[in-house]
Amino acid sequence: QTLFHSIETLLGENGKASIIIPFSEKNRFCENATLSGLYAIAEWLIFPKTNATNPNRCVLQFAKQWQPFTQKHIAIRNEDSSYSDEFKQVTRDYYLFVEK
Repeated sequence: QTLFHSIETLLGENGKASIIIPFSEKNRFCENATLSGLYAIAEWLIFPKTNATNPNRCVLQFAKQWQPFTQKHIAIRNEDSSYSDEFKQVTRDYYLFVEK
């Protein structure tokens, strides 16, 4: 609850806050955000591999004002354990091993 109170206090009217969490915590985070007056506006479900059936992480994005909700699925690795193109695209500014 403290996290969402801080986000609500510090976030500008048109700002967005993104959080990466374990997928198992998604519902609890969304409930706490709603109680703090924030709207869930985007969700990325992150799967360990392209053939995985359950995500293990989730990126949630919140805002003070309602916006249409968007959802995206992303796999970290391909079936051969190489990094997926989508993962490399999203993380290329943060990891040295990803070609730019």
